[in-house]
Amino acid sequence: MPSLKKVIVAALVALFIPVLVNAGGVGVYVPYSMGIEADRTSTDDWTGVESEYSYELERKSGLGIAFATNLGQERVFGYKFALEFTNPKSKTWTNSSDKIEMLHTFEFGIARTQDVKFWIGPRINMGYETFDNSSYERDGIEFGVGPAVGININLGQQFTIAFDIDYKYAWQGGSWSTASGDGTYESDITGATARLGVFYRFNE
Repeated sequence: MPSLKKVIVAALVALFIPVLVNAGGVGVYVPYSMGIEADRTSTDDWTGVESEYSYELERKSGLGIAFATNLGQERVFGYKFALEFTNPKSKTWTNSSDKIEMLHTFEFGIARTQDVKFWIGPRINMGYETFDNSSYERDGIEFGVGPAVGININLGQQFTIAFDIDYKYAWQGGSWSTASGDGTYESDITGATARLGVFYRFNE
């Protein structure tokens, strides 16, 4: 698996390329996960034994940075690309993991004025998660999709407040290792996340 540092660098490059060539806005936001659950199947490569279990993540916040188009314009379509950093923790784990996600949101305005836009649309997420303590290591990638709904509120000529909530359906898979063995795992993940952010608009 690639190191988390390399993943972050590559994602940052991907984020700021469109910033240089498009009008839109750059912002920061806070994600807050709510009731995310997972069903996991883990396979021991040494013995071939499979185990299945379910778990629920604690409600937690994180930090995100994003680029968005058409924040201050009365256009139907808008696109948002974000990098999100979180530390998911199961209600039964002692430690939390480190996770970075790329989010692609396609916003279709259903009610628009000069200052306010209500939108709905699909959101695609791709992530990398790593967990490491003294006895257990795990690395995995995630792919997901789900509906999102949100509102953008323009504050004057330069700033926009953005709020949205989504419900994702995701698959995560990877490898794990302990002192006594190693193996692979797959998880089916569902749950909602709310996001609140502030954007600075330019070139509009």
